[in-house]
Amino acid sequence: MNLSQILKRLLRPWLIRDMVLPFPQVIEVWKNKKHSLQKTVKIQQGQPPAIQNQGDQPPVFCATTIQPIVRIQQAVHSISGEPRVEHNVFLKTNVLLIEMLVEKMIVREHSLMRCVLRVSATFGLSLGTLKNQKCHQPVTSMFICSNCDSQFPKWAGRCTECAKWGTLTEEQGGTSKKRSSSSTPVKTTASQPLKDVAKQNEHERLPTGDPEINRVLGGGIVKGSLVLISGEPGIGKSTIVAAIAGSIRDTVLYISGEESPGQLAARFHRIEKPTDHVRILDPLPVELLAQTIEKEKPALVIIDSVQTLTSDELDSTTGSPALVRYATALLLETAKRTGVSILLVGQVTKDGSIAGPKTLEHLVDVVIEIEGDPVHAYRMLRANKNRFGATDEIGVFEMTEKGLIAVENPSARFLEERANTPGSVIAATIEGSRVFLVEVQALVENSFYGTPVRRASGFDQNRLQMLVAILSKRAGLKLGDKDVYVNVIGGMKLKEPAVDLAICAAIKSAFTNQANTTPTVYIGEVGLGGEVRSAPLTQKRLTEASRLGIECAAIPTKADIKTEKIEVKRVSNIKEL
Repeated sequence: MNLSQILKRLLRPWLIRDMVLPFPQVIEVWKNKKHSLQKTVKIQQGQPPAIQNQGDQPPVFCATTIQPIVRIQQAVHSISGEPRVEHNVFLKTNVLLIEMLVEKMIVREHSLMRCVLRVSATFGLSLGTLKNQKCHQPVTSMFICSNCDSQFPKWAGRCTECAKWGTLTEEQGGTSKKRSSSSTPVKTTASQPLKDVAKQNEHERLPTGDPEINRVLGGGIVKGSLVLISGEPGIGKSTIVAAIAGSIRDTVLYISGEESPGQLAARFHRIEKPTDHVRILDPLPVELLAQTIEKEKPALVIIDSVQTLTSDELDSTTGSPALVRYATALLLETAKRTGVSILLVGQVTKDGSIAGPKTLEHLVDVVIEIEGDPVHAYRMLRANKNRFGATDEIGVFEMTEKGLIAVENPSARFLEERANTPGSVIAATIEGSRVFLVEVQALVENSFYGTPVRRASGFDQNRLQMLVAILSKRAGLKLGDKDVYVNVIGGMKLKEPAVDLAICAAIKSAFTNQANTTPTVYIGEVGLGGEVRSAPLTQKRLTEASRLGIECAAIPTKADIKTEKIEVKRVSNIKEL
């Protein structure tokens, strides 16, 4: 059995398509293993008739049979007994055949490129190995998880890698004409001592003009860094970046994809910030934007927002995970190479996480989140990631008609309207290097539903359910048929376990309908057995409470304190509240 007979037998199941190539010429190209097509190829238009055994009528070969070439080559060597050819010969043969089909435009573009993709996936080939392509790659779809960046060929409600629901987003295309820029700094040919680099960049920061923002950033914006500010719609992201732009004395380049130049001018006028040093740039593709930054070299670049960036190199929709990842990586490389600080504004999803791929947070140097209720006046600026400073610092601002104003004494502001009513207590929490005293309120009411309601604002709801169970089991409070509501005044979010004792005290006060006769601050962590455990930096919390005029404090029995400037009540179990 010769090669022609083998091919006729194997190709027969795939002899259907509307544009075909005479079979003998395929045999010639394949056997010679080189690009040689001497005759003009005659294309048969329209649907070909079914091929039957009719004498010398040659069978036809279509591009959709490129995928079975793998089987054909294997069958040739197994049936004919010829020695097996090395794998690279298979690759070369297929590449030559595909190139010939591309150049002669033998099939429609989408059919051809689908076959090319199949063969490329089979052999691990890159499309860059195909020369003189005269057709474009079809738009392919992948579904990418915005939480863990896992990729899936089909949509699903739940990501199988991170178990998150509703995080798969469709990504169209995503192929670049050029290789995507890496997020690593520009390579150098010579090494340099690390101690010299540390001394060189130790104090190279750009002050923002606001003490609270400088506190969160660790002293200012590090030159050549990429900072991401995120927050819910209407929380004040654009207002705070405009305040930063107006407070910096050097040149600032402002790119807004959400506001017109007139709206930006009105915002700067409202917050009473100078604009002589601020330059406005219309939205550009990220490649041109990087060139503009390298050419003008301003002190700071503000992009509002990163989800509105476009690209000339990446075939992807605006705001897609691939485009956001590519644009951020290119901007990071530009910032490291030029030493220009770049401030990105990021949108958030409905659950409060940053919109876009998870790698967005990994690429940037600093991630700042603006917390707070849009209907309240207070805003908290928190650094969730900071490569150049602490990540537990927090800045407190008040939203006014002139923008965000820093609050110098947040604890006094949080407690100034406190009323001594049942269910109201004072908690001491530490954020970064500062102590915040906040009012915690609780409400206990008879439940009118089969399952009691537990709701918390500014506190973890799962931990609230645990504390309610501890109070019911260890303190004897009958809360099984009660609705429990807990609220933290001022928009603060209490995350550390040291506020457990304050939450329990507020719930018990609301349950018994008895208020504290003396203002008392509660400090301590509550265990499942009802025991009250020590909290870190108890002395620092007591000092702040004494400064604000609080007369009494409830602390764990084993808490180590040096001085007692206020009356201290030691508690070993929640039964003693």
